[in-house]
Amino acid sequence: MITQRAALLGFVAFCFYLIAVVNVLESYFYALTWAAIGIFGASLGTTLLSLIGLSCKIEIKRSRSAASLGIDSGVGPQISVALSNQGTLNKTGTLLDIRLKDSRNMMSTHRFVIEAVPSGASIESDLPLHSLKRGIYTLHEAKLVGSDVLGLFRIQKRLPLNTNVGLNIIVGPAILRTDRAAGGSGGAIPASSKRALQSGHGDELRGTRPYSPGDDLRHVHWKSSARIGELVVKEFEQTGRQAALVVWDGAKNTNWGSGDYNSTEWSLILCASLCRSLLSGGTSCDFVRLDSSPKFIESRSLVGSDLPGHLNDALAEAAAQRQKSLDAAIFELPMMTKRHYSTVYLVTASLSHDVVQAARYWRGRGAMPMILLVDAASLLVQRAEKRFGRPARTRVQNTGNQNIAVTAENYESQLASLRETGAQVVLVGATDASPVLDLQAGLLGIFDPHSVAMRQTDRTTV
Repeated sequence: MITQRAALLGFVAFCFYLIAVVNVLESYFYALTWAAIGIFGASLGTTLLSLIGLSCKIEIKRSRSAASLGIDSGVGPQISVALSNQGTLNKTGTLLDIRLKDSRNMMSTHRFVIEAVPSGASIESDLPLHSLKRGIYTLHEAKLVGSDVLGLFRIQKRLPLNTNVGLNIIVGPAILRTDRAAGGSGGAIPASSKRALQSGHGDELRGTRPYSPGDDLRHVHWKSSARIGELVVKEFEQTGRQAALVVWDGAKNTNWGSGDYNSTEWSLILCASLCRSLLSGGTSCDFVRLDSSPKFIESRSLVGSDLPGHLNDALAEAAAQRQKSLDAAIFELPMMTKRHYSTVYLVTASLSHDVVQAARYWRGRGAMPMILLVDAASLLVQRAEKRFGRPARTRVQNTGNQNIAVTAENYESQLASLRETGAQVVLVGATDASPVLDLQAGLLGIFDPHSVAMRQTDRTTV
């Protein structure tokens, strides 16, 4: 492939050639033309040799991770690269291009520079894939790109992809790692009620379910696994122990803002952070995703320092597209309604009255509702001022029966209505501080009533 640089050099050389011909100049005036031809030939030969004998194998090493939000979210997605140079020349300046396709068929390219691979050498390395947003990606294409020293020509070699090991990369929402464990004060589950990290001790056998990454292999039901051909684990009913439930309200028309100031992303970050805080404190945590495809996820412990794979996948796939009311979506999941929880964490950006009804429902079942209400009005204001330098236009939430303006006043009204049910509520909004600090304040506030009171008194929503 000829680059623009080569085309420009060839055009200049041709112009000098025409000048020399038209003006019948001496032969040494053609020197520039012959020099350009020589450079072209040498560069083309170097380019053709740049990938000869160079082989590369690619596999996805870490397929699950959390997104980043200006914070260290731990180890991100990684690909494992094995390079081998069987040619007689050292390979320098080779590029490795990785193309990922997301669920919307949008492509993103990640480029790595391979500075040098000596002749006869083999190199293995793990390469990180930075700046991936929440979602599910597929490794679409990988290729090596060789060039000459001057960058006049390029040659590409597409690499075969190993489909047997999976080509998907699943990125969950960013996780805020706070120092306060979930067993602290402020309505969180007390330390005396925390369950053990390993299930099966003092619990009653309820049934079986498919194996999920992070499940204890000691609880595999081998007879059922052999019968159906895949791993199945025992599921235990908790006796005398308290559990927490984290619920995400994925109602339609609650996705406002963009970038780092998006209401859906903020609410999912809070859900993921809540789940991690609870699990790291030894508290059993179930997660419910109430969007257009409601899903119930049971989690018993972290996998190392990460969320269990099935929980990360559910968060990565979440989309605010539910059209049914919140209470109708709740009763679509009998697994959730049959269980008794000491604490229910509801994360929502909705102004609909069904959120208040849901708080009353859980209050009537003996649970303590703890609600993180994401103030989308403040997100719209901050996004408009930081990106466009002008006030944001008012958005409207269509709840089916009425249209509710997305304003700070309506969020304050929703806050008051929720508190009347006896629920503990934290209004999480954007301020002049960074999104990370605003989210951390909301997450810490839900575990500390004094922090909540101070936040409601001192916080100024722009």
